[in-house]
Amino acid sequence: MKIFIYVCVFLCLYSCSESKHISEELNRTEEIINDYPDSVLRSLQAIAPGSICKKSTKAHYGLLYSLALDKTGQTIDSDSMLRPAVNYFLRKGTNRQKFLSWYCLGRMEYSANNYQKATESYLKALEYQDLIDDPYLIGVCNFVLGELNLKQNNYQRALFYYQEAYENYQAANKTKHQVSAKTAIAAVYYMENDNDNALRDYREALNLSEQFGYEDFQVYCLRCLIGILSNKGVTNETYNYVGRFLQLSDDLSPNDYCVLGEYYLRINKPDSAEYYLNAAISANIGGPRENDAAAKILLAETYTMNADYRAAYSMQKECLALCDSIHLSYMNNSAAETELRYKNERLEFERYRSSVRQNVIYIIALVSVIAICGIIYIFRRRNKMQKQRIEEYLTLIEELNKTKLQIPDAAKISELLNTRFQVLKELAKTYYEFENSPALTKKVKGILSEKILDKTIMSDLENTLNQQYDNVISNFKSEYPKIKPCFVELLCLLYAGFSPQQISVITNETLKTIYMRKFHLKKKIMASSITTKNAILNIIS
Repeated sequence: MKIFIYVCVFLCLYSCSESKHISEELNRTEEIINDYPDSVLRSLQAIAPGSICKKSTKAHYGLLYSLALDKTGQTIDSDSMLRPAVNYFLRKGTNRQKFLSWYCLGRMEYSANNYQKATESYLKALEYQDLIDDPYLIGVCNFVLGELNLKQNNYQRALFYYQEAYENYQAANKTKHQVSAKTAIAAVYYMENDNDNALRDYREALNLSEQFGYEDFQVYCLRCLIGILSNKGVTNETYNYVGRFLQLSDDLSPNDYCVLGEYYLRINKPDSAEYYLNAAISANIGGPRENDAAAKILLAETYTMNADYRAAYSMQKECLALCDSIHLSYMNNSAAETELRYKNERLEFERYRSSVRQNVIYIIALVSVIAICGIIYIFRRRNKMQKQRIEEYLTLIEELNKTKLQIPDAAKISELLNTRFQVLKELAKTYYEFENSPALTKKVKGILSEKILDKTIMSDLENTLNQQYDNVISNFKSEYPKIKPCFVELLCLLYAGFSPQQISVITNETLKTIYMRKFHLKKKIMASSITTKNAILNIIS
């Protein structure tokens, strides 16, 4: 077990050290990728992507690999490494990494001829142009946007982005890219038939290429200048450009031959023009048919100038047939491109519809879950409320049953009091009515003293009153534990319904004494905090 743990720790440490080594290697290659893209690409290809464990390092590798492919002129045709890198850096990357992520994603879409998506990606990349200090990268992004707009025949937007690219290349001191942007600007002006601005920018590009020693750009600018000036009929300047062009061009291309043929045609040298135009057709064997068509159109014009009308007619027929073939090819390509675009848009629409459908399903599911939870909650709440109500009703029923049981008991007790003490009340009343009869008075008083003053009868009376009036006597005694028994006896007799006269007879006390006790009792009760104060006062009063 210990050996297994040691092996795991060793492998973990080795993996961490290996990942750290790869990360340092990627940082070094990023610093030199602009100057040595081929070396960087070879270094990256030597690293196995499967050996990278850390997500940030893997994303860094995918981004650098895509940049190296782009800078070496290769196509970024797979997003297996780029897409995870883009997703990672858009969430956790720096502004520069986000810029590069959108740039590489646009490059990949550009390679797949998805011009709309490529344009969107480059525009998103330019959202970070104020947050990164790299005019070269911003210039590259603007230049590609110019190319995209040019492919879609949006000349004004293309001109804008090419000019932005030129300014950024100038700020970054990238002279070759600067010349490239200037020639692109001139080409856009030429496509818009603005020959004056085209000549101006081609001349500026020629001066820059001569200043920095870029012969390939010099040849390109001279070729374009010769073509424009020949059509305008400018001879002296064109002659100088032709001399410089022939001096720089050791191996002439079909386009070069065609330009020279047009130049000699414009200065009325049909023999020289015919020579260069035939050379253009010969050099273009297997090449683009557009070059053949351009050369044959000029060659037909040359034959006409030499009064060889039969050859001119034959050449024009060939030229028309070639142009028809080219136009038909363009139409077929356009139809194929349109069909491909339609399929891509349809596929994109299907994806969008699928995502919308999926979102709708999620929303419906969420709403259903919420509704079900709400229904369950309402149902449970209603059940709970019903249970509470049932419990309340049961409690009320139980209390009502107790009350029903207590009512007969109270009535029975009240009846018992009235029947039991009715005789005593009558005797006491008789005592007052027949007070002048000594014998009767003595007899009544003896009966009362014998019956009422018995302690057992008073105790039963007290218990009976407690049962009927919610322990009124007990509460009174607990409120005044030191009160004299005569006050308790008086309260019991008053609650039992005896009048003061009857009480005086029963207790063998004077009526005045009874009234004095009643007054003191009322005073004590009024000063007390007993809960049945009002009920007792009503009885006493």
